[in-house]
Amino acid sequence: TSFNVRGEPIVNTPEDAFNCFMGTNLDILVIEDFVLFKNHQEKSLIKDYKNKLIVLVNNSHKILIYDIYEDGLRMPGIEIDTQSSGPREMVVVDDKIYFTNWNSSDVKIFNLQNYIIEDTIQLSGYPESIVYSDGDLWVGIQMNDDYSDSNKLHKIDPINKTIKETYEVGFGPTDIEVRGKSVYLANTYYDASYNAFYGSSELDITTDQVSINSYGPGIVCGGDVLTLNDEIYRSFSGGIAQIDENLEILSETKIGDFPPAQLYSTESNDDKIYFGLTNFTDINVVKVYDTNNNEIASYDVGIIPGDFAFWKGE
Repeated sequence: TSFNVRGEPIVNTPEDAFNCFMGTNLDILVIEDFVLFKNHQEKSLIKDYKNKLIVLVNNSHKILIYDIYEDGLRMPGIEIDTQSSGPREMVVVDDKIYFTNWNSSDVKIFNLQNYIIEDTIQLSGYPESIVYSDGDLWVGIQMNDDYSDSNKLHKIDPINKTIKETYEVGFGPTDIEVRGKSVYLANTYYDASYNAFYGSSELDITTDQVSINSYGPGIVCGGDVLTLNDEIYRSFSGGIAQIDENLEILSETKIGDFPPAQLYSTESNDDKIYFGLTNFTDINVVKVYDTNNNEIASYDVGIIPGDFAFWKGE
């Protein structure tokens, strides 16, 4: 092995060694006649490895990691090979990344301290969506091993790496949102001719009761669910709209009005809604709206804006 954080230069000086020591999970550092114990060092000297942008690249089977600064990103970043796993979605929990993979049918665990994929949670089918809440991972299985639509949602213990419960939540669980004692899902599924259909589901965690509402024909790759103003919204007809306690879409609450086939992703943050739009060629835009359905910003971005992450400087 080598003395460095993966992707960074090997330490060459005592200062390099100390910085690496203070930024990783090493407990003891020996430099010639000196022995340093991590728990004896000044807390203010701990190197911050948390300000990172982490990107999964599906077809290239990579994790890309960039340092974040006030003025942007440090390029070119660090590449981690996931060994053709087909990474899909991820969640960060403390110093670990849990990410779903289609090709290897699992959740892999990536350690942010040493940049190593340290373990896997083996599943069946094609796991897609993943969130973390109250000590549990929630993982939606998009398709079965034979490519038929799956209806499975797994509740997983990330410590023991075991499935605690499995729920049938409607076909094609594409996105997950946990609010209070409910798990909400946006569903996208297909018939034999690859015609798309969509719906919403709710799992009551306290009773294990599942409610499913299928809406009918929909859009390929269309299915996000999110919290806005403490209410549940889902992508709908080129925008987002609130769903009520019966999982009915309240069209009068709709925000955004884009060509449905171009709406690829949605997210909310600080009472703003972010819409990722693409035609997979020359239209690749992020539109930002407020809760009154007013556009407040527009950005030309890289091809296929598929997901959002938010960072705030200290």
